[in-house]
Amino acid sequence: MKYKNEHDMKEVSNLFWKNNQKLHEVYASKRIDWLWSNCMGETIAKYTQKIILQNESLIVYITNPIVKNELLLNRSKIKALLNEKIGSGLIKQIQIL
Repeated sequence: MKYKNEHDMKEVSNLFWKNNQKLHEVYASKRIDWLWSNCMGETIAKYTQKIILQNESLIVYITNPIVKNELLLNRSKIKALLNEKIGSGLIKQIQIL
């Protein structure tokens, strides 16, 4: 039996985050450290000094210049991957410093 207001969990979750954008930004900024190491792997996480998510921009501080250069070349792929994992287009720009 289907109810009039029946939605699946993904729709409810997306609607919740859409209506609570500020909360979503706070949640994503707390989760970004884990996502970065999970998506990028151990080696890149080892050379990552600090990650900041502010104003739809992800700022990543890298200690190794070779790794930094590789990440600079793949910024668009990284942005797409992280946005997919977060579940929205929250990250508009990535800065590698």
